[in-house]
Amino acid sequence: MESFDFVHLLLSVYCLVACLVNHIDDTDETFGYFEPLHFLLYGNGMQTWEYSPEFAIRTYAFVLPLWPWGCLLDWLGCSKITVFFGIKLILGQCFSWAAARFLGSLRRLCGREVQLLTLGLLLSAPGVFFSATSFLPSAACSSLVMAAVANWADCGHPHRQLSGYFAAIFFGCLAVVVTGWPFVAVVFAPLGVHMVASCFVDSTGEVLEGEVEKGGCVYRSSWHALLLLLAGGAGILLLTVLCVLAVDSALYGQLTFPPLNIALYNALHGSGDELYGVEPTSYYLKNLLLMVGLVAAPIAAASPAALMARLLLLGGRGAHIEGKVLTICVAMYVWVLLLMSRPHKEERFMYPVYPLMCSLAAMALETGARILERACALRNAATSTLSSRKDLAQVTSCGVLPRVLAVLVCGLAATLGASRVFASYRNYGGYFKLWAEVHSIMTRDSHGSGTAQLPPTVCMGGEWYTFPSHFFLPTGAQLAFVQDGFGGLLPQPYVETSAAPPQPMNDRNEEEPLRYVPLGSCDYFVLSVPAAEDEACDGTGSPILAHVRTPRASRLHCEPLIDAKRSTSALSRAFAIPHYSAGHNHFIDYCVFKNMDRQPDRRAGPAI
Repeated sequence: MESFDFVHLLLSVYCLVACLVNHIDDTDETFGYFEPLHFLLYGNGMQTWEYSPEFAIRTYAFVLPLWPWGCLLDWLGCSKITVFFGIKLILGQCFSWAAARFLGSLRRLCGREVQLLTLGLLLSAPGVFFSATSFLPSAACSSLVMAAVANWADCGHPHRQLSGYFAAIFFGCLAVVVTGWPFVAVVFAPLGVHMVASCFVDSTGEVLEGEVEKGGCVYRSSWHALLLLLAGGAGILLLTVLCVLAVDSALYGQLTFPPLNIALYNALHGSGDELYGVEPTSYYLKNLLLMVGLVAAPIAAASPAALMARLLLLGGRGAHIEGKVLTICVAMYVWVLLLMSRPHKEERFMYPVYPLMCSLAAMALETGARILERACALRNAATSTLSSRKDLAQVTSCGVLPRVLAVLVCGLAATLGASRVFASYRNYGGYFKLWAEVHSIMTRDSHGSGTAQLPPTVCMGGEWYTFPSHFFLPTGAQLAFVQDGFGGLLPQPYVETSAAPPQPMNDRNEEEPLRYVPLGSCDYFVLSVPAAEDEACDGTGSPILAHVRTPRASRLHCEPLIDAKRSTSALSRAFAIPHYSAGHNHFIDYCVFKNMDRQPDRRAGPAI
């Protein structure tokens, strides 16, 4: 564990597995980020209202850095599906580097035990596993928070004060500005307050007066050090803002700054997020138990009490270390409480603080082990009438038993986490498998036709959100929508450029009829087929389902997906429990059909 390279290698393997196992469970990842990237790489894709020049609340600056990597893979002859997983792999490698830096800083700040426990809890947390390779601002912020905290936490070392602070500010600016998610500034605010305070108070808690020495440099006063910190931070922020402004103004074809646009949209349309669902506070409590772990989440919640216990145990020594731990704790709690206060809740919003929760849980565990060790030693001191051999055995047990208990807690967390991840793969792994087969089928059909045809169209209905992106369709193939019960605003195909005016868009999630095409214009259909006992009920009012149940459509391939309606046990769905899950979970077929009623001259779908 001494070597950064070893930890980085371990986390890289972890992220490789996550890249291959994870599915896309958030439609924003597909239509908000993979589709714009596909458009930049291949010239076609689906555009959401957020990317309409009229609103421009999503930044291309978050997508553009992955464009060279995608171009390289495409130039090397990789298929589009390979490029897709290559993008997820590079995201995972960014996560592994940031996590390795984060763990190294924890070792220097809190000790080897905290580093080891944090690593164990990170690897055990399902939410960390799912976010590691996700193409979402919140997932990227998770890596950037770790990188910022690592540089900030290392600033207690000589010659690293200002350089570490500037690096932390840089990663914070990337998270707030480049991802287009300015709300995450709340997580970095406590770090900023600590940086400012460090200009006036040294690591021992004494107020600095007169000349101040930081990073090998001598400043005339604390105010001089603060001025240099603020000037450097402002310069980093300005450079970041100018880069984002240049990228988005070029791609939107107008002067615009999406991070500001999205902040204003949420400020001026305070109830806008209610358009996409409202959840109670218990939603996040349940998700934290599932995603951080039934073990780690409650321990992280108790971290303030553990912090007080650490201060009592240290007796005032290392107060500057506990000050940094308190700052991490405040950052985590402020973010969690902010999200809980909002009506619209999504699990991915918690991604930025998952690593902080794991580190705080590790510190609480280590503190608990110290308390047990101290209590055991006091008990032995009070009853030290035994032989020297027995005394030695008791002293040894006092040092070993608390650590064994901590390891057992991590083992339990790892078991539960692995069960959660395996259940997710078993229940939803059919999505990628089916779409990979769709790619193969369409490629085979286009090569075997022998005649020039228009690009094939894959149609979806109410399950449009399960589309994993155009990376899973052959070059030239397109996605279209059939009116099938969904009443909100659907994405539309990009036109010639990202700055071109699209079909009618709105920011109220109101349905646009121009998005739909007739059944006869579809070459293929992808949808879930309800179980036999639910056919009569589920088929009512679904034209696409009614069509595929006739000889006019041919079933080509199916993959199993969990049927949440019939799988009534939440426990069996959330965790892979031997025998129990198999007996309580039910599955439906997620299928691709070929439209046998397709007429070449009846194409009505929009061209991409």
